[in-house]
Amino acid sequence: MDASKQRYNRLPWLRRGTKTLKSQSKPGSRATDLVAHTGLPQPYQRLFSDGRPDAYGPVFWRNFLADINARPLAEAIDVLSRIALDRSYVSYSRHSEHDLRAATPIRALRTLSSLGKDALPAAKRVLPLLWTFDDTATEAVVAFYRSQGPAMLPLLEEWLNSSWNEDNNPVAFLTEVLGVMPVDHPASLVEICALLQRTVDNTKNSKETTAWCIFCLLELEDRGAIDTILAAFQADRVDTEIITLQDVLDEFNIELVPDVDNGLIQVMASVPRRPRPEEEFILPEFAAKPEPEKPVVLPFVSSDHVGRNHPCPCGSGKKYKKCCGFTA
Repeated sequence: MDASKQRYNRLPWLRRGTKTLKSQSKPGSRATDLVAHTGLPQPYQRLFSDGRPDAYGPVFWRNFLADINARPLAEAIDVLSRIALDRSYVSYSRHSEHDLRAATPIRALRTLSSLGKDALPAAKRVLPLLWTFDDTATEAVVAFYRSQGPAMLPLLEEWLNSSWNEDNNPVAFLTEVLGVMPVDHPASLVEICALLQRTVDNTKNSKETTAWCIFCLLELEDRGAIDTILAAFQADRVDTEIITLQDVLDEFNIELVPDVDNGLIQVMASVPRRPRPEEEFILPEFAAKPEPEKPVVLPFVSSDHVGRNHPCPCGSGKKYKKCCGFTA
């Protein structure tokens, strides 16, 4: 058995890398299919599973987070961020699609989310994961940013108004964070909408950035942003492959008319939406039917003569002959 395999068997929690070892010495001196990494310190090495499907249940997370909270915060953020950014864990998925060791970075991000607002310093460090084309990693980063709440907004605004190239543009994921944050923090909705409007107003931003911010404003149903959105479309600053003007009109249920004097488009908010083609004709059987009238109940009016088989005037519900008429 070669040296690398012996070392791996002695330390089963060691990590494998995505790169292969190229033998630089004589052929057969080392293995060419494994890379042995140094071990993780305690308690972080418990994030590295041996592949058992039952390794990460509620009991594990409760005990593990208690141990993490007992460690220095700066140490926890540093180690967890390095684990999250280490792409070498992906190599385990080559051996088995369900190997839990490949998800070690995702568990590190989940731990950062559990630390709450104290983990905000890790936000910038894990940002590159948004352009790794790994859906699981990007979802974990979005969840981490969402857990930070309104404290994350200044960073998100800074990143949205930054210059990105096509290969590492995280704007779509950043607006996704803004779109879901009000679910956990309803009070932040007004601030988030204002942030998005400022970003749309920024003429230095790319068309893609403007389009994704408009898309998020529609999701948040911010009707106060209509003028800002229309101005962006008039200036041709929107990527229409992401969202079109018609999408905005349909979502906000508005119509536009041209202004003959100055050639601008004005919103006619008072104009009702035109019926869609499928609404112009409704079959009679599907039309709204009036509610049936309720029967009118007339009150009992007594008379001088009451028949023996008539209801008794006292209101008991019995016949007169078996009630008051019985004693008459």
